[in-house]
Amino acid sequence: MEAVEAKTRPRRLTAVLNTAMLLAVSGLIVTAATSPAAAATTSGQFVTVGSGIGCDGSTGDGGASTPATVSLTRVGNELRIDLSLSGIPAQTYSVEVFESTGGCGSDDQAAIGSVAGATPPTLVMSLPHVTLGGELLGDTTGSERAVIVLDRAGSSCGCGDAFVAVVPMPAAEPEDVDTDHDGLDDEFDDCPQVPGDPRYGGCPATRYEVVFATFIPSNYIDSTIVSRLNATELPIFNRNWGNGCFARPEPGAPEQLYTVIGAGDDRGYSYAAASGATGRRYRSLQKATVVAIDKGARTEFLVDPDSVVTDAGVSESFVKNRPGARGALNHGVVGRIDPSDHDGPVNDCVLRQGVNPGSSDEIDVPTVSQVAAHRGRLTLNGVAKNGLIPLSPSINWNLAVELDTTGDSTRVTVSGQRDGFPAYEIYVNQQPVYQFAPTGLTAGQLPTLRFGLLDLGGLFVSQTITPVSRVLT
Repeated sequence: MEAVEAKTRPRRLTAVLNTAMLLAVSGLIVTAATSPAAAATTSGQFVTVGSGIGCDGSTGDGGASTPATVSLTRVGNELRIDLSLSGIPAQTYSVEVFESTGGCGSDDQAAIGSVAGATPPTLVMSLPHVTLGGELLGDTTGSERAVIVLDRAGSSCGCGDAFVAVVPMPAAEPEDVDTDHDGLDDEFDDCPQVPGDPRYGGCPATRYEVVFATFIPSNYIDSTIVSRLNATELPIFNRNWGNGCFARPEPGAPEQLYTVIGAGDDRGYSYAAASGATGRRYRSLQKATVVAIDKGARTEFLVDPDSVVTDAGVSESFVKNRPGARGALNHGVVGRIDPSDHDGPVNDCVLRQGVNPGSSDEIDVPTVSQVAAHRGRLTLNGVAKNGLIPLSPSINWNLAVELDTTGDSTRVTVSGQRDGFPAYEIYVNQQPVYQFAPTGLTAGQLPTLRFGLLDLGGLFVSQTITPVSRVLT
């Protein structure tokens, strides 16, 4: 058996083995709080040591070889001891692990588990990081070998009837390094020298919330051709288009046509309203957060999928004027649609005539593309329709919001096409970057149908806007 140089005060870890605890400790692994690392393993063979022989095997005849073996495995800061005790007599032993060789000592002992009786199979034990570094190895880089002693339980310092194996200490795996202290180890960090967001490869990331909305600024709209036609000439249009309703002014009297108007969103430009914070006061809404990941020579852009919202506003229609305060403009607040006009029944030609919740089926999910090393483009595209009037003009848009992160500031540029109706607004991080409203819409109503501004069923081409640009503050 190999003799090794004794130390004045060895460091030892002792465990008692007995059969009763076999199932409890066999295969036990205590995992250190580190990233997975490649395992380093060494092994050795047990030899017998006669009564009175030192635990280090440095005296006596060196002992006879046995089939029993031991292996040590280091994974990061974890030491695992595997015992295969084939050929060892069935009795109770203590397991003593020394950093080097020397006397037994009584300090630095800790229980691992126990097993006894018949010869145990391979036993796997794991030492947690604190015990390994503090009691057994100390400075892990300075330990070259370990002495594993199986001693009869109950014996104090003597190693009578013992079995000893001297095993080279597995090389310690390097500690995980996080140079920029952002919670992501350098091995997995795309920007190891700069603190960043672990969700984006450890690189710095800036979030840009983009909100796009279309809305009708006025309180109501009364601008359709059909509502102005005489009911005796084209009554079917009024019934089918929802621009008029028929009711008897009094029992027994002939039916009379009453004009139906559309409710507007009744607001000006507003980030809170556009984002939905004050209810669905919009005709359409697209919202997405663009994440700009700064990787030094290149900024990568992506859309946070959890931030995406596409929605269409609720469409409502009201009877304009009707005797007996049955029309919205001569009921409650005169000349306006107000909350008191929202009565329960619909299609009864009294106050609120129709409601449609709106559909976002034709409003696309915003997507982002890389334009240049530090420029990304968010595409906003969609179609919104009035569900109450099947043949009403749709709202169409195909816009691009470009983010340029070159330098110390971010420049936002908006370009693309949109209809001339209704109003449009875009905000980036709550800052307005694009706003448009057609002439006359803010006055309360459009007196006539403006063919130049409206896209009637897709017949007219959308307008290309002059690109607008601003630097975010």
